[in-house]
Amino acid sequence: MFANIQRLYTDKKFTRVFEWSKLVAVTGGGQIVVQLTGLLSGIMIIRMLPTDQFAYYTIANTMLSTIVLLSDGGIGTGTLAFGGKVWNDRKELGTVISTAIRLRNRLAIGSIGIGIPIVIYLLLHNGASVLTAVLIAVSILPAILAGLTDSLLEIPLKLNQNIVALQKNQIMYNLSRFGFIVISLFTLPWVTIILLANGIPRIWANFKLRKISNQYADAGQPHDQKVQDGMFRIVKRSMPEIIYYCLSGQITIWLISLYSSVQSIAEIGAISRISLLINLFSSIFTTLVIPRFAKLKEERASLIKNLFIIFFCSMLLSLFITAGAWLFSDQILWLLGKKYSGLKVELVLNIVSTCLAMISGVLFQVYSSRGWVMNPVISISLNIIFLVIGISVTDFNSLRSVIVFNIFVGTLQLLMHLVYALFKMSKTPVKAHD
Repeated sequence: MFANIQRLYTDKKFTRVFEWSKLVAVTGGGQIVVQLTGLLSGIMIIRMLPTDQFAYYTIANTMLSTIVLLSDGGIGTGTLAFGGKVWNDRKELGTVISTAIRLRNRLAIGSIGIGIPIVIYLLLHNGASVLTAVLIAVSILPAILAGLTDSLLEIPLKLNQNIVALQKNQIMYNLSRFGFIVISLFTLPWVTIILLANGIPRIWANFKLRKISNQYADAGQPHDQKVQDGMFRIVKRSMPEIIYYCLSGQITIWLISLYSSVQSIAEIGAISRISLLINLFSSIFTTLVIPRFAKLKEERASLIKNLFIIFFCSMLLSLFITAGAWLFSDQILWLLGKKYSGLKVELVLNIVSTCLAMISGVLFQVYSSRGWVMNPVISISLNIIFLVIGISVTDFNSLRSVIVFNIFVGTLQLLMHLVYALFKMSKTPVKAHD
């Protein structure tokens, strides 16, 4: 019996399954805490803020994500691609990280200059006073500044699979953020204070993250012009598509902000908050799967095999999540409060839309982690065609119709990323070169 147990523990397949189970348990457990605190704080914000204030909060958060995405411009994927080649060399990886941060800071200047006036305009357009609009715009700056570095500083930990330290930092940030939000909701329930409660703990967590990351990537290394040129080539090819995605990815909020009421903005913000639970699964893929995929050898069969494993796993998860949302939709809407109790169909449709976006994003990260960037002329042209077709067959007279439009476009985008990933992998060598 003991001999059988010993053989089991020395079996390579068992060891691999055990290792993956342990990593998924650690990552999943940490992400459950992260997502639950985010969900609880989100539900409290939804229930305690007046409809118009929550609408302003939704607009500000949407622009926050857009500005951070523009500031990245493909630098994150470039960092993962370059870092994957030198992940076990502290100095070389430090050079990659310092170069990426330097380049991202430059992009941030333009992104903030474009994004802040837009958020002020949308707030004014939806009834906010000038003072309120300016204060809300200023209050998202701490979160923007933190967002410039945190995702880059996480890369050394992900490449070296120090998941425990990464999870501790994320849990620490989310618990402190939750505490700040709860205090502000019961003392000063203003949108500006709640947005600051999101950004200030994030800056503090970044200081801690920088110390942990320094174990694997020497923060004192100067930037490297060769690495910067390589990243900039990725940025030049990625930026047009990212700009497009900043517009199309938030098209629901843009359309509702411009052509509907603050009530509709609040409704989409409320049901989208529930959809954020899907980030739990997306984070597992991003933390565990994508860095490992980035380190795979250039071998066609291995790359395609791993791509389909990732794709089918994300599809099964999406079906499970959608079924759960449909079965428990009444209970989910009860959490949001009476103001949003009639959004059962919209809730399930938005979950479907979010799952499609998750799978599409995972596929994008899969091929981007290899340093592959789709020609922006092709990708943007295809996406514009998708949008034109969607707009021509959609009547934007309700929140439901806007979400159905997102599902239609999201399905076509998913197929586009899958085909491109397979195309690039078909061009790789049959066997890896030693």
